Amino acid sequence: MIFGDDAKNSACLRSCSFDFTYTARAFLNPRRVVAQESRHDYSEDRF
Repeated sequence: MIFGDDAKNSACLRSCSFDFTYTARAFLNPRRVVAQESRHDYSEDRF
């Protein structure tokens, strides 16, 4: 695992059926699409 918080990783795996290593693939994917979240007013920029 590339992250240091085993408890959070285990909780994510139990609740979402995937772990941080799987999730990291989205951020490391050179073909990823980053778009601004504009459906709601969050009073901050969200992507």
